[in-house]
Formats: sequence, structure tokens, C-alpha cells
Amino acid sequence: MSFCEDPALADAYDSFKEICSEFDYECSRIDQECDVPRVMPELLQRLGTCAFCIVDLSHEKANVYYELGYAEASKRPVIVTAKKNTPLPFDVKDIPVIFWDSQKSLKEQLRKRIKSIAAQQGR
Repeated sequence: MSFCEDPALADAYDSFKEICSEFDYECSRIDQECDVPRVMPELLQRLGTCAFCIVDLSHEKANVYYELGYAEASKRPVIVTAKKNTPLPFDVKDIPVIFWDSQKSLKEQLRKRIKSIAAQQGR
């Protein structure tokens, strides 16, 4: 997700963490850690080894699309989210997206997706 100062994204990230923890997954964002010497190498390493990746496309940021492509190329399950009415470019419109307008709806939909991934991973 974008590192911008959008309160709605901060709330969404809190929802991501909450629902991930329900299934015993850790949710993290590189920009919230102090000991990362370089962001991109660390990010790419984590994308290559994570159980799954949540990508929020609410803000059109080139790096977020790059990270989405990298996660998919790494054969990781990817959950894509975006605020309701976010316009998506044509090359990601075929990806199932959780469009959210409240944290309640985001949590409900996210819980279903993570439950499915957890089951596939034997959790």
C-alpha cells in the first residue's frame, strides 16, 4: 500500500493486522520498521517468502503495482484491496479486488479470503 498519510489507509492497515492475527499470520509494513537498511531489497525478499501478500491499490503508486507484479511472479497468493470507486488500470481489472467503503466490510471480505488461504496452507 502507499506510504502516504491517508487516515483511511492507516485504518485499513490496522484491519489487515487484526484479521491476519486471527489466523496466526503476522502482518507487517516495511516503512514501520526502524532497522531496515534499504527498503526495496528487504521488500522483495519478504515478497518472495511470505505466506501471502495484501496489496492495496487505493492510491495509484507505481511501486505498489511493481510489488503486486513481483508478488504474483513469486507465485504467492495475493489479496488485492482498494477503497470503493478506486479506478483501476486495465491490466489489473481482471484481478479479484476487495473494494471497501468501511472497515467492517473490509474485515468481513478479508476474513473470507484469508480463511481460504489458511485452509490451503493447512492452518
